[in-house]
Amino acid sequence: MLTQISPDVIPTLKVKTIIYADDHPIVAKGVEYFLNGLIDYSLINVVNDGAAAWKLIKVKKPDIAILDVKMPGLDAFEIAYNIKKEEISTKVLFLSSFLCKDMIKSGLHLGVKGFLSKESALTEIEEGLSVVIKGAIFMSKCLTEEHRSNDSNISHHDELHPLTKKEKAILKLIAEGKTTNRISEILGSKPRTISNHRNHICRKLGLSGGKNSLMTFALQNQHLL
Repeated sequence: MLTQISPDVIPTLKVKTIIYADDHPIVAKGVEYFLNGLIDYSLINVVNDGAAAWKLIKVKKPDIAILDVKMPGLDAFEIAYNIKKEEISTKVLFLSSFLCKDMIKSGLHLGVKGFLSKESALTEIEEGLSVVIKGAIFMSKCLTEEHRSNDSNISHHDELHPLTKKEKAILKLIAEGKTTNRISEILGSKPRTISNHRNHICRKLGLSGGKNSLMTFALQNQHLL
């Protein structure tokens, strides 16, 4: 005699939620279509700028955030930094056409769990989601092969060579999210002096775009400071 099991006691797998941010409409459309076809995942929203992605992450707290590395508003490094700082459990997967070794190191330092090449996104994204959701690190095969065989795209410590010891200390504090006033307190300098140092750093590194570009550079190179 068969015993009927009530649907209430049948275990169900929790569907994992995703937020996807990408400002490239063609890529975004393809990835969005693919994600909507995965039965174990629910795509909450697709946005085309970093500021909108960060607002959604704060409110929705999805299981996974797939982030294009370079976006208007906030880039993926800044979002990953905010997630880590505010101790949000969302796991981050970077998506990019280009990820150099130092960018990956910086991402790992910020707690990023996945690095997916846009070239192979549709063939690897399901595997990447599965790996990332378990808390392990996923990296596209083309990225691992490139880093084993070719160092031509790797940035070196020389990138920070033009900076003085104090400027590097300021850059490190910027990467930690410290404001100009807080940095001035820590280093015992006037806020105006710190602002001047920030301007000098930007000029030496060839950065344009003001505060956001300096913060982005600091986060990408945090492991060198």
